[in-house]
Amino acid sequence: SDESVVERGWQFCLVTLTCADGLPLIPVAVRDCPPGSAALPSCDEAAPGDLCEGDGKCGTRTDVNNCYDEFFTYPSSRDVYRKAVGSTGTTTATTTFPLLVGGSSDGWSVTGPCSISGDCIQSGNFPGKYGDSEQ
Repeated sequence: SDESVVERGWQFCLVTLTCADGLPLIPVAVRDCPPGSAALPSCDEAAPGDLCEGDGKCGTRTDVNNCYDEFFTYPSSRDVYRKAVGSTGTTTATTTFPLLVGGSSDGWSVTGPCSISGDCIQSGNFPGKYGDSEQ
């Protein structure tokens, strides 16, 4: 079998990142990036509504690379999030993901044998193996 072929079904799920305060952290769109020279707090220290630097704390990733540094180094290298505003019991956050399956720009959509299950999108055979001629 070719190593580039997946033999089992797959699933991709959205995970809500939060720090101890329970407020969601959402990666910002490029258009919402701060000036490259702006010093940002770590997300565990940011106030609600503020931008923060993803540094691996609170589950943030250090490879989002959604914003430029002060030298506009290419490719962009900063990992900038916004901490949601609200209380931990009532905060809701919505975001649009540019990577869609058969999609539109307003959320998940699927074509073919894939399906949506909660906050996940998955192949039709998940978690099982592919059958003959299904890959």
